[in-house]
Amino acid sequence: MFWRGFPRSLKTRGMTLAEMIIAMGVSSLVLLASNMTFLNSSAAILTYKSTQDAICGGQQVPATVWSSSAYVLRGGKWLAASHQETPAK
Repeated sequence: MFWRGFPRSLKTRGMTLAEMIIAMGVSSLVLLASNMTFLNSSAAILTYKSTQDAICGGQQVPATVWSSSAYVLRGGKWLAASHQETPAK
């Protein structure tokens, strides 16, 4: 499973990627490396590197990025607490 901070859900990676492709105008997206680290039973950090050909808000996004997302378990649901992307060099 891939944890995504949408209310009432734990989504599969495929479902989340499909949402991104529709919302952002993604022509291609490849996850090169990913790692989920549980800090404790109610907090986790997801890190990953990806390559993409996408437009967001009318602007071309960086082709390769390192991303991290922090998730917390609240009321039985995993919620996104933070997300960041840094262009890879």
